[in-house]
Amino acid sequence: MEFEGKSSHLLSAENCYAARSVWGYLHDYYHHCGPRPFNKNIHVIMNFWVGVLEEIKVDCQTIIRVQQQHYPWWREVTEFILFERLVRYPAQHDATSNFDAATGVLLFSWLKRRGHGVSISDSSGKVILDFEKCLIGLHVLVKEIQALEEIEGDTIYKQAVENFVMKELQPGDQNERYIIPDDYLIHDMNMKVKIPILFF
Repeated sequence: MEFEGKSSHLLSAENCYAARSVWGYLHDYYHHCGPRPFNKNIHVIMNFWVGVLEEIKVDCQTIIRVQQQHYPWWREVTEFILFERLVRYPAQHDATSNFDAATGVLLFSWLKRRGHGVSISDSSGKVILDFEKCLIGLHVLVKEIQALEEIEGDTIYKQAVENFVMKELQPGDQNERYIIPDDYLIHDMNMKVKIPILFF
């Protein structure tokens, strides 16, 4: 996957730590904001699909915040988050039943199909992410997720979230929560990387 003009690999170890710390702080901060803060809605957010949207939302809000506040390494933080969600998590061997992997596959699908101005495209089998269009798309996605959070009634809310998710992902069978979309080219590349499974 390619970013146009990626810069995170140029950070020093100290600055990389500082940038990732800001990301971690804002990520957790946004979990406790909005109409359905985590500490008061844990019983709902632990639902698989609600949790997926929650994780995507708080990371997108983090990106938007560091950009708007002109944080020195806002671009690098954005790259960290997008690579983590779109590439690293979906590389898990159990991606179709894995919570974090689902966040990346859903985000990829949304950005490619509905992201403002088509944030993700492919050329000659290579996935290219348009940085500026992606930022615009993330604003739109956050608003859509927040609109869902305004729905009253936990049961109705959870159903609305699942309906939203299933516009992008097809349900799986047996132990799979969803099916990897055919156009998720990153998955094909990830599966060619040999990663040993850790057993604890």
